[in-house]
Amino acid sequence: MQENELLQSYKNLLTKNTARFLEKERDTKREELKGLLSHGTGGKHIDAQQDASTHAASVQVLEKRVNEIEKILEYSHVSVPKDQTQMVCLGNGVEILLGDKKKTFFVESVSVGINGNVLSLFSPLGKKLFGKKKGESGQYGVNGNALTFTVLEIIPYSKATEILKPQAEVVLV
Repeated sequence: MQENELLQSYKNLLTKNTARFLEKERDTKREELKGLLSHGTGGKHIDAQQDASTHAASVQVLEKRVNEIEKILEYSHVSVPKDQTQMVCLGNGVEILLGDKKKTFFVESVSVGINGNVLSLFSPLGKKLFGKKKGESGQYGVNGNALTFTVLEIIPYSKATEILKPQAEVVLV
């Protein structure tokens, strides 16, 4: 199987850890949505027209997020990655030198996390990191600029989930 085919095979996979975070976020957003729908504007009185508009926008944002998460969960298969450190792949943690800064990411099929600590395999950097081994370098482009990276460490899934603890905020990449 070629590297591109292998990468595509991860497209509908989620790690067990990330699936749990997505379910938690979905449930939290559903509760927020219920609260908005049952309490209207929450008893706050600003300007009635502005408040109604803000309320409707909040409902729409929450509904969209819940639907996105449900689609991800519905069309994904949950897996528990092997604890391997030979190459960067789904479920690993990876510490890289990006330019002159050290960065640590949890590698997933979708970006899930606050503070940018979860890297999608399908992002520009994720695609370039996929399959790299410790010590290997590469470049990827951002806004026409080439950034150089070097893989410093590949962290096995069991330790990566403890170290990075991704939080539930979904960014579709």
